[in-house]
Amino acid sequence: MPTWNEVLGKVVATYRDLEVECPQCRDTEHEVAKLPQKPPSEILILSSCITCILSQVLETIPNVPRMYLSSPLEEVAIYVLDDVVIEIGTESGSVIDRRYVDELLELLESMGFDVRNVKEWINRQK
Repeated sequence: MPTWNEVLGKVVATYRDLEVECPQCRDTEHEVAKLPQKPPSEILILSSCITCILSQVLETIPNVPRMYLSSPLEEVAIYVLDDVVIEIGTESGSVIDRRYVDELLELLESMGFDVRNVKEWINRQK
C-alpha cells in the first residue's frame, strides 16, 4: 500500500498534465506547493483544485484500497494509504493520519453519510 509521500510524488510529477482536466484549477503550482511533505497529523482540508488532481492520481494507483459512500447530497471516495486516509468529495477533500480516523468519520456522519462499517473496513486495510 503506498504512503502519502509516494502519492505526493505522483501529484508533483503529473499535476501539470492533470490540471487541464480540472476546471477548478487556477494556480496549481502554488496549490501543490502547499501540500505537506509529511503526512498531516490533523485533518488537512483540500482545495477543490487539489481534490480534483489527487482524485485523478489515486484512481491510477491500483493497490490503493477505496470505498465509495453516498448521501442524499453528495458522494465521497475514501482512499486508505499506509499512513493516511484521504476523503475526496465533489467540491473538496481531506487528508488525515490513520490514527485519527474517528474525526474524519464524525465529519462524514455529520454530512449525512452512514459510516457504521467504514472504520472497521479502514482498520482491515493493513
